[in-house]
Amino acid sequence: FQFEPSPGEGTGGKRLYGQDVLHVKTLDIDLGNSTIRFEHVDAEINRPRKAHLLGNGLCVFTQVLRDMKATVVHISSHVDIINSSPIPLGISVKTEQGIEEVGVCAAAEAETAKRLAPQDREGNTLSHCSAGFGIPITYLRSLSHSSPSDTSKPSTTIVVSPLPDRDNDMEGRLNLSGEVVLPSLASLVQVAMGNSSVQSFEVSCTSTCSPEKDRKSQDAMVLQVCCRVSLVQSYYPFVELFFQPRALLSNNLPVRIVIRTPMSHTFSSCSELLSINADGREESRDLHHFLDPFESIKILSPGPSIAIAVLCADQPTGGRRTGWMQGSLVDLPLDRNAPQSEPHLCLFPFVKRQGEP
Repeated sequence: FQFEPSPGEGTGGKRLYGQDVLHVKTLDIDLGNSTIRFEHVDAEINRPRKAHLLGNGLCVFTQVLRDMKATVVHISSHVDIINSSPIPLGISVKTEQGIEEVGVCAAAEAETAKRLAPQDREGNTLSHCSAGFGIPITYLRSLSHSSPSDTSKPSTTIVVSPLPDRDNDMEGRLNLSGEVVLPSLASLVQVAMGNSSVQSFEVSCTSTCSPEKDRKSQDAMVLQVCCRVSLVQSYYPFVELFFQPRALLSNNLPVRIVIRTPMSHTFSSCSELLSINADGREESRDLHHFLDPFESIKILSPGPSIAIAVLCADQPTGGRRTGWMQGSLVDLPLDRNAPQSEPHLCLFPFVKRQGEP
């Protein structure tokens, strides 16, 4: 919004930046038949979120923040979703009428964000894919209607569908889906008031097709969900769901490496499906990830562990090249309750020259 400049001496006004305009700036936001009024927007900057009842069991939250020289008013529902995984996620909500599609959370990768051009929807309204958005308030009436002492029924069920093709098309999904069930209003209030308001758990996205239709079996995809619950005005729960990779495998060496794995659902900035030849015969095709120093692999594989092999990809300036690490594949645990107790020592044998024993 543009406000009139402050009056000054002489003709015209005095040019000031937004943070320097001290006169009262009133803002009205119309939502349906209700109006949210800010008597003085600047007085609300950096204050805690506020709840606004719109009627019919609908509620929204507002928060005013300063972003550089701009004043930003955030309007949100009870539930915010942030996608920190390497793939887009289709988000839907279970209702009494069935499953209602909400939208697509874009991948958090910077390269993916650059490819997402704004799309013209209707008239002069422009929208673009985002790595985070809120669940519409019409699906969250139970969080306002529920009794604060009722802990029996869950409030909302969110359906997550991975879209690894990155085409942001709900029709292009892998027929995989998982569910995040939010507890009742009373349970969320208890979580927010407890010792730990942040909890994490895993969601397994499995095939939604029947065995007869799904001739080619699809491996499940596992996401880690970090749930943070806070209270607005000491009563209304505000839930933030962060969808993250199940694990990260980082290259902390000063040289480039190649990591080979037969496991599905692993993602990196540079990968290629290659065949491995051993003893003159071709083995199964494995995915090879080429990692520069401090790059990482995002792992969404199912199962208790992931099998990997490592190769030093840099050519030495002196001495011989090295091959794949000894021992073929090594299993790294993915189970949160059974972490690896001690480091695994990797030895890279020298590549023999032709004619050497």
